[in-house]
Order: sequence, then structure tokens, then C-alpha cells
Amino acid sequence: MKSKIFLVVRLLFAIILLVFGINKFVEFLPPFELEGSALNYFTALAESKTLDLVGVVETVAGLSLLLNKYGALWAGIMMSGGERGTFPCYVRPSKHRSCTWFAYLEHRRSCGI
Repeated sequence: MKSKIFLVVRLLFAIILLVFGINKFVEFLPPFELEGSALNYFTALAESKTLDLVGVVETVAGLSLLLNKYGALWAGIMMSGGERGTFPCYVRPSKHRSCTWFAYLEHRRSCGI
């Protein structure tokens, strides 16, 4: 029973990664509206081809999980963070127990650290 649950979770995660990874190139999902600094941030990511790299990593990780070839390696890579990862709360104590890298760096910049 336990192995079937892991199989279902692995396949769902693989499908989600494939859909969003391929969407970075084909754009079959409708884009969401951005304003202000979020628009500037994602424009910079798109112009520097960072989103293309994210799309390649998501697609390769999805295929790897789907085919069960190096799945654990790619799952570890995908959970390692990036701009969406969490920063350990012992570096910046807060009541929320975790913060994003972006929020942490913004906090350091605003405090002059």
C-alpha cells in the first residue's frame, strides 16, 4: 500500500513538473497578470533566460520522475529551493518559522546589513 501511494505522488509530481516546464516554451496555459515590482522581476528573469533554464530543469525532472530514472536526484534538486525555497528560521528568527530567500535578502537590504 505504501509503495502505491509513493507511486501516485511521484506520478502526480512528474505530471505537474512536465506541464509547467513545457509551458515555459509552448505557453498553452493562460499567463497571469502582474503589476509593479513583480512585473519588473519576471521581465528581468525572462530577459536573462533564467525562466528558460527553469523550464529545462522542470521538464527534465518531470521526465526523470515519470520514467523513474534518477528520480530521487531530481526530486532533491527540485526541493533544494531557488527563489521559492525556504530559508532556515535560525538565520532570521521570525514568528512564521521560515521566510523566502527574496524576503530575507530584502530584509537585509532594508536593515543595511
